Amino acid sequence: MNLTRQQYNHILEQFIDLIVDGLTYEELYRYVAESMEETFRDYYSTGDKLLEEIESTYDRELVDILLETVGIKSEGN
Repeated sequence: MNLTRQQYNHILEQFIDLIVDGLTYEELYRYVAESMEETFRDYYSTGDKLLEEIESTYDRELVDILLETVGIKSEGN
């Protein structure tokens, strides 16, 4: 069947709504977390890039805390 782009988009949106509406909070959370992890692994391919993004999104203090959780003292400490 040849759908127009508009028809395809409308049916796809309805299909997605049906699936999302049927998910529990835990399933939705897991799906979002896994999708973000996959995207971030591709986008922030090095530790430096990841830490830079965390610092610009939050702050240096959080970077220091996260580094400490893996046994690394930050340069500022």
